[in-house]
Amino acid sequence: MIRIATSTVYQSSTQSIMADQAQVMNTTAQLSSGKQINSPADNPVGAAIASSLQSDISQLGQYKSNQTQASSLLNMGSSALTQMLNVLQSIRTTMVQAGNSTNTPAQYTAMAAQVQQNLSELVSLGNSGDGQGGYLFGGSVNNTPPFSQSGNSVSYNGDSINQQLQVSVANTVQSKYSGQGVFMNIPTGSGGTQSLFQMVGNAINVLQSSNPASQSGSMLTQVDQAITALGTTQASMGAGMQAVSAYGNIGASQTLQDQTQSGNIVDTNYAQAASQLSQQQTQFQAALQSYSAISKLSLFNYI
Repeated sequence: MIRIATSTVYQSSTQSIMADQAQVMNTTAQLSSGKQINSPADNPVGAAIASSLQSDISQLGQYKSNQTQASSLLNMGSSALTQMLNVLQSIRTTMVQAGNSTNTPAQYTAMAAQVQQNLSELVSLGNSGDGQGGYLFGGSVNNTPPFSQSGNSVSYNGDSINQQLQVSVANTVQSKYSGQGVFMNIPTGSGGTQSLFQMVGNAINVLQSSNPASQSGSMLTQVDQAITALGTTQASMGAGMQAVSAYGNIGASQTLQDQTQSGNIVDTNYAQAASQLSQQQTQFQAALQSYSAISKLSLFNYI
């Protein structure tokens, strides 16, 4: 007959009880916290994967913030250009009217006054704010309006830097267009360039000249060149908005995928954990009862 020492039986029973109790406590903690992993020791590999996924989710969140900012800036820039194009269309209409040689001097004076007002409107739109304390068309210069007007003369106070924002792991989008690139190098139609505001100033000078009708045709060409240039920039902004939207959709899909994967690793499956806890509690109670029975036995039960 094999004899088993009482101390060995007690030790084995105690270890079994402690292991069962640890399982009950661990599962209870999972149900209480809603997490399968409450410390890296619970699942070192799972914890490492979850940490990496959370880092990815955080980075995707930053890209999402940049996408929102880029979309807002591009929308505001495009809106400002739409208004400027409307002003240019008004100037074009005026120059078409100026081609009528039957206009009186008083009518030309009124036309010049209208275009002078248009010039001020364009300067104001060129100084549009970006909603963040800066300017849409000032480049990297945010502490002063990009355009200043003195009579019919307009100066640019910004720089040529175009703002870029990171909208995905490998892609940036131009979110702000400097006034230098958008307004200061408009083709004249004869091989040269001039600023948008210089072109409008020229139109005012023509309307104030002795023979506006003879010069209105060349001014129409210059106005049309400006309309084309601003339209091209606006199309570029539209393409940027489409790109931001596409990157946003990709990022949202990746974020959901990462969140789902992280949840599968970290989050508690309540139905499964509740069933597991019930089994563990039953096993724990059985171990306690077994230990209680063993503890009542005397040494003679093993002889």
